[in-house]
Amino acid sequence: MAIIILMPNWLKDSISKIKQALFKTNESTQLSFSLKEDIPLEINDEFYENLLEKLIKADIGFDLSEKIIGGLKKQVQGSTIRKEDFQTIFKTVVKDILGNKINYELVLFNKTKPNIILIVGVNGSGKTTSIGKLANKLKSDGFKVLIVAADTFRAAAQDQLSIWADKAQVEVYAPPEIKKPDAVVFSAIEKAKKDNYNLVLIDTAGRLHSQANLMDELKKIDNVIEKNAQDLLKEKLIVLDATIGQNAIMQAELFSKTVGLTGIILAKLDSSAKGGVVLNIMDKLALPVKLIGLGEKMDDILEFNFDEYLKGLIES
Repeated sequence: MAIIILMPNWLKDSISKIKQALFKTNESTQLSFSLKEDIPLEINDEFYENLLEKLIKADIGFDLSEKIIGGLKKQVQGSTIRKEDFQTIFKTVVKDILGNKINYELVLFNKTKPNIILIVGVNGSGKTTSIGKLANKLKSDGFKVLIVAADTFRAAAQDQLSIWADKAQVEVYAPPEIKKPDAVVFSAIEKAKKDNYNLVLIDTAGRLHSQANLMDELKKIDNVIEKNAQDLLKEKLIVLDATIGQNAIMQAELFSKTVGLTGIILAKLDSSAKGGVVLNIMDKLALPVKLIGLGEKMDDILEFNFDEYLKGLIES
């Protein structure tokens, strides 16, 4: 079963943050229905054509947008419908289409022994930033966090991690005498067991997904984790840049073949005015979005709540 961290108090102001970040867009891409509540929506071919255009402009993707329109046509009866009823049907249709791809059940990590989160992604995706913000949230929830600098290929990688680790006041493990990434991870797991760390957050090189040798190194890291942490709870998350659309989907497909991803951290949503990209990614990858990054502040990372997301999407 896929695992995600349960963090009390995370969702206190997430609804407003999600709406501000995901749906700060112009009227042409909003899905909101701006009619008064007491005036019913007129359902006809023109209505569905306009809605399809808005779905596509919101970056939901053509195929998924057509599926949603098809589902709505089956569910909506009559030529008029109240706005509130249509919004309820819209949510139901989207959930039915995505099915188990939206399973984001929250499970608390066991604090009595190490838990592992492997973070992968390409350079520039927001990976280091996401690790720093996640480390901060984990620490604030009472975990003893060890960030593992398994990117031994890039000299600046450890420095960047250290900046975020200092902000979060957690330790970075980067033994200078160990040069192989999989060996660093093996040593880090042993250290975590010995020194009672209960959350091991592993950074990896910002691999170009087209470079087979680097993907092989990532596979070696994964093998070390599977062999030496069989009884530990694990997450394997890819950080995706929400602004790059289809390329993000291609990246995740290839990374998942290598390590068997359990979920997605969708970063840089603060710079995207097309909140529908979340639906498109979940549909294409059959992977749940588990965390979203909404900015550069330490607390700008939230658990993804699908119901609140849909509410923001159609009521923004």
